[in-house]
Amino acid sequence: MTASSPTKTKKPVNHYDRFIPNRSSMNVSTAQFNLSHRGNSQEGLAQQDEASAAYQEEVAKACGLSLNKRILAFKSEPPPNEKEDLRQTYNQSFKATPTAPAHRPRRRILTTPERMLDAPGLLDDYYLNLLDWSASNLLAIGLDKAVYVWNADTGDVTTLCEMEGPEDYVASVCWTADGSYLAVGTSDGDTQIWDPETQQKLRSMTGHQARVGCLSWSNHIVSSGCHDGSIWHHDVRVAEHKVGSLAGHTSDVCGLEWRADGAVLASGGNDNLVNIWDARSHVPKFTKANHTAAVKALAW
Repeated sequence: MTASSPTKTKKPVNHYDRFIPNRSSMNVSTAQFNLSHRGNSQEGLAQQDEASAAYQEEVAKACGLSLNKRILAFKSEPPPNEKEDLRQTYNQSFKATPTAPAHRPRRRILTTPERMLDAPGLLDDYYLNLLDWSASNLLAIGLDKAVYVWNADTGDVTTLCEMEGPEDYVASVCWTADGSYLAVGTSDGDTQIWDPETQQKLRSMTGHQARVGCLSWSNHIVSSGCHDGSIWHHDVRVAEHKVGSLAGHTSDVCGLEWRADGAVLASGGNDNLVNIWDARSHVPKFTKANHTAAVKALAW
């Protein structure tokens, strides 16, 4: 006798037509409830919107803002008197406690010289340039036939050079920018270069037909102004020292000054002219002719 195994009874599946939906898997009760209470949910959303709008108004009021204005809006420019110069505001120095404005002490200008130096033999000629102070605090003075150097730190005076000819005299002196060398212009048209440390003449550059009344340095170039109105450029590094000449004055050149960058030269003369020369040109860049006397003092 054999035991029979239990068998599973399959539940019959009802197959409907494709155009008739099968609603057995749908929760009809829940759908009906949602449809019947839709109006209540819309009212709840409206209440939430009203509460949100009221909250925004309260926040805007507390912050001092207006809900009717945009943060970034196109407006016309305010009147000039309402503008604020922010640069002055930012540049103000902030101090912990206000203090009275500091009054600068008045500068005391001496009415008497600090020191007096004897200068026997100083030629009474307006067109000569016989004094020059170096960056190393040395004062060069041309007295007739000799050049003297006074050390302002120690007070020592030394004789740098003397002219050889019986009729020669010192017409101009000029230090280099660093005070290492001194250029000396003579009455016979020479331009001499001297080393004050060794008291030796390094070279003598000739060529002018009259006295050299003014000098000016620009690096390794020394420019000389002559009594005949000519200006020469000398390169002290090469044997053929003359590297350029300028012709813009009809009388004694008594003032020369290079700009610090060496790009422009100013010249003044006894013809009452001031010429501004570009270092790359032989023609004056500017000319001032409104002076009524000789132009000697020039500075950049």
